[in-house]
Amino acid sequence: ATMEQRVSFADVSLTTDSGVKVLQTRIRDTARSICDTLEAKYPISAPGGKDCYKTAVDKAMGDAQKAIDAAKRNALASD
Repeated sequence: ATMEQRVSFADVSLTTDSGVKVLQTRIRDTARSICDTLEAKYPISAPGGKDCYKTAVDKAMGDAQKAIDAAKRNALASD
């Protein structure tokens, strides 16, 4: 089973280290919540719970890095 949930970063600046850290924390918290929900619904697959978290975080961090890179490019272009 899979689940998906958007992680908002509209209220943080991805051009700052603190903003990036906020987004990373939100991604980890969301991944943990989703994986806990899946584990509760489908306990048979519970031994792979660590894989759920790692897979979710890895994918989301890859997506986040694209947004971070775009934000930094836009900031440089407007300087």
